[in-house]
Amino acid sequence: MIDNNLNFYKICFDNSREGILVTDLLGKIILVNKRVESIFGYKEHELVNENVNLLLPKSIRNKLKLANNHNISYQEINIDQRNLYGIHKDGHKVPVIIGLNTFELNGQTYVKAFISDITNYKKKEQLFRKLNVNLEQEVKTKNEELKVINKQLKEANKILIIEIQNKIIAEKKVKSALEKEKELTNMKSNFLTLASHEFRTPLSGIMTSATLIDKYAQNNSVEKIEKHVDQIKAMVHHLNRILYDFLTLEQLNNNEFKLNNTNLNPFELINSIIVDIKSLLKKEQKIKYIVFNSNKEISCDKKILIAVITNLLYNAIKYSHDNSLIELSSKIRNKKLIISIKDNGIGIPKNDQKHIFERFFRARNALEIQGTGVGLNIIKGYVDNMGGSIKFKSIENIGTTFTVNLPIKSTIKIEHYEKEGVTY
Repeated sequence: MIDNNLNFYKICFDNSREGILVTDLLGKIILVNKRVESIFGYKEHELVNENVNLLLPKSIRNKLKLANNHNISYQEINIDQRNLYGIHKDGHKVPVIIGLNTFELNGQTYVKAFISDITNYKKKEQLFRKLNVNLEQEVKTKNEELKVINKQLKEANKILIIEIQNKIIAEKKVKSALEKEKELTNMKSNFLTLASHEFRTPLSGIMTSATLIDKYAQNNSVEKIEKHVDQIKAMVHHLNRILYDFLTLEQLNNNEFKLNNTNLNPFELINSIIVDIKSLLKKEQKIKYIVFNSNKEISCDKKILIAVITNLLYNAIKYSHDNSLIELSSKIRNKKLIISIKDNGIGIPKNDQKHIFERFFRARNALEIQGTGVGLNIIKGYVDNMGGSIKFKSIENIGTTFTVNLPIKSTIKIEHYEKEGVTY
């Protein structure tokens, strides 16, 4: 009777439509049925006493190991059944669904796995997806054909398709032209707004100073007259800088930019720039200039070098506080002139830094300070056209450091300067 029962259970076990596999807690295979053999391509004697890892992908092995190490029930293991597969004897992947549970026998715990081969299901799923994609494409194609037929019933399909394509291209060109025109209109509007604002303030200041000079002239107040003359000079300098910036923008837009290299000593040139710009320094502001390789003459575009350094120094002065130090350094290395200008000013907000070289852009914390928003855009244009680079590091309310690398054609050794650092 017992033998009959065993035979009965063996027949049921081997004829199950699902693969049944039993292991101990260490993963050693104890028992498999015929369906497991057919799914994975092994014979029973090839699997028994082998580790179940032979049949499992790494992801399942790790989860089983985690369950054993942390005493987690197999029902609690989170297994993604959608993309689960086993490893066939010949190495190919077999899509499967696996159900796990444990049971005890004679005081020992075993793991029982029910395994279903879903290869055919996966093939049908892929076929369905392909058919679905084809159906969507066919529907889309039919819709396009209907549109063509409705527009030109008497013309051939080929002519219709060409006409539609040409129309789409034309619409894109018109749209692009309109967008460019809109952008140009916005730029002109920004230009007029900025120009009117930037000219109004210095012109008003010049008028005020001129009126006061007239008043003080009657009283022979020479000191006060000189003060307002200096203010007028500073405002005229400011107006000249604005005009120069806008003229430069026009040149860059029209590709009228041409390099004119001459031999010059950058140390002397930068010193002269600092002397010229000293009148714009705020109360107790100072510029410290540290120079390396001062005994070298380079071949470079003098006009552009002046424009780049002047703009960066002007910004450092404008966006820094009274009683602050601006540090400027220059050196020649690897056929490059490297200029660094560091301030301790308001800095550039992090979210604004990616836009800082865009034309007419003003950082959030600089909107109340006079400026056109074109200076850095011009500098970037100059530097790019020279094959150089400009970078910056900035922290809001701490300060900003701009570093410019300009290629130079040649260097000539000249008289060595004794002073390597000067504070103005």
